[in-house]
Amino acid sequence: MATLKHFVHDCTACDFLGTFDGHDLYVHRIANEKWDDLVVRFGDDGPDYKSISNRVPTSDPHFVQAKKWARNGSIEELKTSGNDCVDLPELDAFFR
Repeated sequence: MATLKHFVHDCTACDFLGTFDGHDLYVHRIANEKWDDLVVRFGDDGPDYKSISNRVPTSDPHFVQAKKWARNGSIEELKTSGNDCVDLPELDAFFR
């Protein structure tokens, strides 16, 4: 798992999770939701991303990895690794 962002992503509602397979993984918050979308960025251009609701089942390896990191407490690992990941305590509660 890489903890440095590879691509520009200027959405203020997104929190960086880490990098997997050359893609930057994010959680995108929507007002009044705990954690609503997963975002995978694969380039610097605006449309160079894909997203999915966390409530939709998926076999896409990038979304699966983002869910796995959140579910397995990797947020704590990222926070202690010295990167710019923010505190997301509600993720643990969401997956319980």
